[in-house]
Amino acid sequence: MSSSTNNPLTTSLTTTEADQIASLHLIADSIAQQRQLAARSMLTHPAMLSCLTFSLIITYFFTRTLGTTTTTTGEDTWPYLLLIIWPACIMLYLLAAAHTTHPYLEKAGRTGTWVWLWRGGTRYKHRRREQSPSPSRLASSSSSSFSTSKVGYSTPMRKDLHNAEKHEEDEKGRGDIMFVTKYQDRVIGTLVLRIIHTEEELWGHVRDAVVREQLYQYQQQYTPSSPGTGSCQPVVGVIRAWTVQQHLRGIGVGRNLLENAVQICRERGVIGPVFSDCHANEVLGLPVVCNGELLRRERWAREVLERVKSEVDGAV
Repeated sequence: MSSSTNNPLTTSLTTTEADQIASLHLIADSIAQQRQLAARSMLTHPAMLSCLTFSLIITYFFTRTLGTTTTTTGEDTWPYLLLIIWPACIMLYLLAAAHTTHPYLEKAGRTGTWVWLWRGGTRYKHRRREQSPSPSRLASSSSSSFSTSKVGYSTPMRKDLHNAEKHEEDEKGRGDIMFVTKYQDRVIGTLVLRIIHTEEELWGHVRDAVVREQLYQYQQQYTPSSPGTGSCQPVVGVIRAWTVQQHLRGIGVGRNLLENAVQICRERGVIGPVFSDCHANEVLGLPVVCNGELLRRERWAREVLERVKSEVDGAV
């Protein structure tokens, strides 16, 4: 699958190692850029600026009092102290922002690797065992896979995970589907799509119960899952990463990647796609002063995906 609006700009699936490495680097860079956005949000937040202003005022009065009382020559020394203390306060302010947003750098190092691409899953994968079954699905079949996912039923779980691994091996060898957009043989955008075949893994990637229920209802309308197998038919596509080079954003490259992801899901009979809650550019749990711009971008990305799905489905 490929598309090109201009001759040198192409979007296609890729399995070549060089393109995959370039895509991983691009994803890691986008996470590092999130640190810059988080730091900027923190530094420009009204509460943080108020704290900085207050500290500068306090140090001003303190140094003026200290410089006036300690001088013996009659010369005021407090301006010189202020020239030392104020830059130190500002430096501490910047260091605090750098230290608070450092987790994004750590995540960038973990994400831009083969381990993340082929084996990286979700931190929430096993939380499914602690949850109660969905009421609508429980009513549809008393012997469904939900009944085997309670605490103590470890054998069906291992079988379910084994089925997931088997399905992953069927997807071109090692799992995820990677789209790349190239401009003159240079990767400028990428999207990583994972096909989910089990309810266990779906619970890990989609934590919103409302979204999961919508997927279950869609699933039951078309191809209900076989009792006791734990399979999720039709399967669900989740987007694990979606990014474009920073200086090339806003010209339609990212939207084109989403269109290709939606089209391949429709061709393979896959529900979705939806963004994984553990996608590469997820908003980390930092203080609220860091997350303003990142949360706005997260909402925008999900809205764009919904619009693209509506347009693709409407054109069919």
